[in-house]
Amino acid sequence: MNDSTSAESCPKESDEIGKETSTNKLLHESSENSVQTTPTNCATLFCSNLHPRIAEPHLEKLFRRHGAIARIHLSRNGGMHRGYAFIEYRNKEDARSAVAKLHGRMLLGRSLVVKFARSPKVNVNVTRVGSTTVSESGNDNTPRRREDVSRKIAAVRRAIEVAKERTRGR
Repeated sequence: MNDSTSAESCPKESDEIGKETSTNKLLHESSENSVQTTPTNCATLFCSNLHPRIAEPHLEKLFRRHGAIARIHLSRNGGMHRGYAFIEYRNKEDARSAVAKLHGRMLLGRSLVVKFARSPKVNVNVTRVGSTTVSESGNDNTPRRREDVSRKIAAVRRAIEVAKERTRGR
């Protein structure tokens, strides 16, 4: 997550957790696999290894100690949550404090993993130059990356062949 700021701001106080605002509705109605974008002066944390009994109020109580929270999204699959959540802070310093103090903390017998959420990777202005793909978004879809993957695939195929030869020789 970058530390730059813009004119965009975090949700207003009226958008607090538990209130049905259009922003919160969009967050919960969106696809579970999509990544939510956040205004740049806010910070979103990813918290995983959550015990199945953990609910949003528990997360709110735990994370609110470190600063003002704009939103909490506990990822769900049907009625059960998937073991991870996104916590959006109104201030990056508060989010840094939460990461420093909560990462590795034991909660219901599990060690919490708390880190800054990654930004979504988006291909913007993808251009083909010969066999090279150039992307202004910085995605690593280069010939070198493809060569690395091809080399790894070839190594696995060789290992499989060696294993087959050993079983034939017995």
